[in-house]
Amino acid sequence: MINKTDAKGNTSLHLASINGHLGIVKLLVKDGRNVHILNTDQLSPFFYACENNIIAVVNYLISLPNDVAKINEKYMTREHKSVLHITCLKGYTKLTKILLNQNATVDVQDKGGLTPLHLACLNGEFETASLLLKAGANVNAVDKLERTPVYYACTGDF
Repeated sequence: MINKTDAKGNTSLHLASINGHLGIVKLLVKDGRNVHILNTDQLSPFFYACENNIIAVVNYLISLPNDVAKINEKYMTREHKSVLHITCLKGYTKLTKILLNQNATVDVQDKGGLTPLHLACLNGEFETASLLLKAGANVNAVDKLERTPVYYACTGDF
């Protein structure tokens, strides 16, 4: 049963990561489960831990040897949103800081040209935006509509 997947291709490691079951995640990793495994949406257990703000699981996966939890372009949604996009969109400031400390690509763009800073500004996540700026995010980056993060900060309906 431990090697079975659900209809979306989620493994037991995906599900443990989604639900924040750190002890189970550790047991599965110790048992040799593939931490890079992707489901049918091409998303990893690490991505889901980030998406759900499960900091303990994120920290554990980051701590594994051999760069097990890749935080940049390798794990993106179909819209090319990285884990940093997701944490900034959702206002997960503490997790955003962790990812930035792990050298997440600060100006990575999704299919629409939006950077994590665009998304933080769009949603009024100004504490997160401040972290991105301190990490060197480009305040003048333009998306495919030629809009900057400042544009979204000024027009957002918070």
